[in-house]
Amino acid sequence: MRLFKVNGVDMYKCESCGTLFEFDHRSKIAVCVSCRPVITPQMKLVNKFRELNAEYIEELAQARIDKSLFSNQKRRARLANVIDSYTAEQWEFCKRYFNYRCAYCGKYGKLTQDHVKPLSKGGNNTVDNIVPACRSCNCAKHDNELTFWYRNRPFYSPERESKIIEYLTLVASSD
Repeated sequence: MRLFKVNGVDMYKCESCGTLFEFDHRSKIAVCVSCRPVITPQMKLVNKFRELNAEYIEELAQARIDKSLFSNQKRRARLANVIDSYTAEQWEFCKRYFNYRCAYCGKYGKLTQDHVKPLSKGGNNTVDNIVPACRSCNCAKHDNELTFWYRNRPFYSPERESKIIEYLTLVASSD
């Protein structure tokens, strides 16, 4: 929808046929009167598709976000000149191993990749240095190493710590 001024009157270009028309601001679509009978049923179909497939559309959006986060993490590692060798499948296995919970506090929710040994302190972007963490724990940990930071947290759990160490040992031995 583009706005044009013709003799001081706001005119719009029809999205369907391209003709200029005076836009009625109460209308929800920017098409001329002659195109409206064609466009309205199409819009109803699109809206019905969105309603019926809302969950699928949301899953696709989440998959795009996850892919973007994964790519961003890989880019940061490349810029930091660290060893970078893990796949999206390995990250998925990591999340599944911790039951899609934060490895530190055990909360469900959006998970980020936390480097057990921070990249800034010589850690690598490899599967044996990454655990899932909620944003809160990842930000709180900042660039601290696991043992120093985790044992001083109110949610510290020896069971979760041993599970983290068990996971890191498992993936390190599988390389």
